[in-house]
Amino acid sequence: TFSFTRKVPDAPVITDISKQAEPCAVTLKWSPAFDATKHVGFIVYRSTSSGGPFIPVVVSPVKDNIYVDTNVVRGQTYWYSIGALMQNGRLSSLSAAKSITP
Repeated sequence: TFSFTRKVPDAPVITDISKQAEPCAVTLKWSPAFDATKHVGFIVYRSTSSGGPFIPVVVSPVKDNIYVDTNVVRGQTYWYSIGALMQNGRLSSLSAAKSITP
């Protein structure tokens, strides 16, 4: 038999967002913890507007719970959101967006 669910996996939660002075960068931390039995990894999205569009900033899924974005400009406000890519190929809902100005 075949079973299918329309339930979208729960969104990750950004637990910490901080700026680094030199070199200019933004560090993001989130939960849940990476679990190779459940996750392919996490996709980090960024926008310069709270309403998006949110564009992926990673080339491949992050297999950790921390990401350092070094491709930022000092004084520019950025909004970040995280999605979990599950082993079944589904992407979770995106986390609530959080902003920072490095």
